Amino acid sequence: MKVLVTGAAGYLGGHIIRILVDRGVQVRALVLPDDPAGEQLPEKVDLCYGDLLYKPDVKRFFDVAGDDVIVIHAAALISMKWKMDPDVRAINFGGTQNVVDACLARGFRLIHVSSVHAIKEEPHGHTIKEPICFAPGTVTGCYAKTKAEGAALVMDAMQNHGLDAAIVMPSGIVGPGASAHNNVTQMMIEYLRGTLPAGIRGGYDFVDVRDVAQTIVQLCFQKDKQGCYILAGHNVSIRHFFDAIQKSAGKKVRSIKWMVPSWMAYLALPVFSLVYKLKKETPVFTRYGVYTLTTNSDFCNEKAKLDLGFSPRPFEDTIADMVAWLYKSGALKKA
Repeated sequence: MKVLVTGAAGYLGGHIIRILVDRGVQVRALVLPDDPAGEQLPEKVDLCYGDLLYKPDVKRFFDVAGDDVIVIHAAALISMKWKMDPDVRAINFGGTQNVVDACLARGFRLIHVSSVHAIKEEPHGHTIKEPICFAPGTVTGCYAKTKAEGAALVMDAMQNHGLDAAIVMPSGIVGPGASAHNNVTQMMIEYLRGTLPAGIRGGYDFVDVRDVAQTIVQLCFQKDKQGCYILAGHNVSIRHFFDAIQKSAGKKVRSIKWMVPSWMAYLALPVFSLVYKLKKETPVFTRYGVYTLTTNSDFCNEKAKLDLGFSPRPFEDTIADMVAWLYKSGALKKA
């Protein structure tokens, strides 16, 4: 078996590739020519430098011998923007279109990494399960809409063009190795520094990046599994999140006393946006981020547990490992 991985130099992609290599699988990775993260991948990986949006590069990436080939499409551009961003859509929709077309042309199996954000939003009190279709109009925000568009492409290819595929939809991915410092990682850094002014009343579902990666690899070996799988972990409040950080970091880290309602956070957003822009850091507070923390995140992961053996590790273990990684990596110096 040979596995082709897009988004190979990314947060999730890196974890996927290391698990595959450890299991003795041949891996070919698509990496942007100017991405230094590609050099951090295991030596056994066959690096293919190219752009997902340039069809000749995608064709070259897919130019491998053998019939037992699986494609893991993990490339995506995560955005906390409210309005549509053409660059985000180009990757999440256009890049997915190129991958789907190439899989159909070569007859390769596809494992597409989508997101729970692509699933139709439901009011509180409703359990959210795997969808039968995806529609951008039923979700909010640039990232959600573009991921819904991409997943809809894959679903259409499965139902109408014979594509052999599975779609995984992780919830909020956390855990060690987020070197690009997404907004959750930045929140943890500021909390540990003691510079986070307040928290927001609300919560979300978070899943360990290693559990997501392990389940995606499992899908490579369970080739009879098709359709959608929600990979949700633990639905926790932001207060619980902070408590887990403090427990892992020790008594030197002060607790957050102020947990403000969403309406107050929205009012403060212009000030925070300016502050983070001046600091040249990933913003912790954005309109889309605040909105997400107030939405229903009661995602059901029973299908993934039954079919794939998905087993989310304890949330506190994930945070402890993430705090340790932040110190070890130098992203956060010990006090």
